[in-house]
Amino acid sequence: LNVTMIPGTKKSLASLIDIAWRKKAEKALKKSERELQTLLDSVPIGIFHLDAESKFVQVNKALAERYGMTSWNFKGKTSKELFPNIGEKYIKSDKEVLDSGEPQTGSVEKIKIPEGVRWVRLDKVPIKDADGNVVGIIGFELDITERKRAEEERERLLNVLEAKNIELDRFTYTVSHDLRSPLVTIQGFVEMLKTDLELNEREKAEHDLEFIEKSATTMGRLLSSTLQLSRIGHVANPPEDVPFGQIVKDALEQTTEQIKSSGVEVSVAEVFPTVQVDRMRMAEVLVNLITNSIKYKSEEQNPRIEIGHRVEGEETVFFVRDNGMGIDKSLHDLVFDLFYRVNRSGEGTGAGLAIVKRIIEVHNGRIWIESEKDKGCTVCFTLPVV
Repeated sequence: LNVTMIPGTKKSLASLIDIAWRKKAEKALKKSERELQTLLDSVPIGIFHLDAESKFVQVNKALAERYGMTSWNFKGKTSKELFPNIGEKYIKSDKEVLDSGEPQTGSVEKIKIPEGVRWVRLDKVPIKDADGNVVGIIGFELDITERKRAEEERERLLNVLEAKNIELDRFTYTVSHDLRSPLVTIQGFVEMLKTDLELNEREKAEHDLEFIEKSATTMGRLLSSTLQLSRIGHVANPPEDVPFGQIVKDALEQTTEQIKSSGVEVSVAEVFPTVQVDRMRMAEVLVNLITNSIKYKSEEQNPRIEIGHRVEGEETVFFVRDNGMGIDKSLHDLVFDLFYRVNRSGEGTGAGLAIVKRIIEVHNGRIWIESEKDKGCTVCFTLPVV
């Protein structure tokens, strides 16, 4: 090949041609990369390209923006460099794909990004050269947060439905059992009344009628309590932001006469947080708890009731504490059952604490008892605090 030297330069024509071709190739390559990047950026799911050392070669706009970065922030870096807390796990999975030459699909990851916590599905597919050697990875990251939330909500609703079915079975059994008792009494005394009337036993007949009336009254109270319990959560006032201290004031006004006549000393915390609740229902809760404390007050010491709150971790726990008779630990769960009464000879249907529990649960709270026999009782519950 005869190489002609261009006058005034040391470069050959072949060199100039080579340079020109290289520049043209580089220009074409850059154009191709821009076109590829534009194409990738038009795709709404996250896409990334890793080399054989788990370094990012290219990522699209959707993926970069998800993490509050640009595509250039990723270039030449590994997951461990970009995400120190979780990157090691991604590097490990990269190595498994690179070593095995097999894709990994369907991995679900929980990630933290500037927008908050999200759930993504991660798929990784090996890239092979003409000889079948794995030279990199192409990956896809799809945001499945809404689907995950829908699945979690579905699971939650299924659990709620199962719990409601169990509760309904127990409720049905309890109501039928407790209503049967006064009904049997009425039936028995009706027969006795017939006999006493036939024998013209007026005094006995009046006695029979007293028992019938008493049993009918008991049944009426049971039915009223059952209806009240069934309505909670279905017919309610809209929740409002209200200082809990105001609810305490409402409850104390409703129980003023009982407190005075019983001689109970009531102390209330000076400061309470604001809660988001059905104000009337929550006043009903406190009225029930105050009334219970009065009913089971100690006869051996000055009766006291304390209404306050404490903070436990991220929860605010409200409480009504007394120095009364107390409740044995074995009964702490039973007292919240419908129609359960610690003192069977006392008045009332035993529905009070069941109603209280239902109201608290409708407000997404918890309720429990801290007590021992003869050592007073503290009823604790949580509520949504503003």
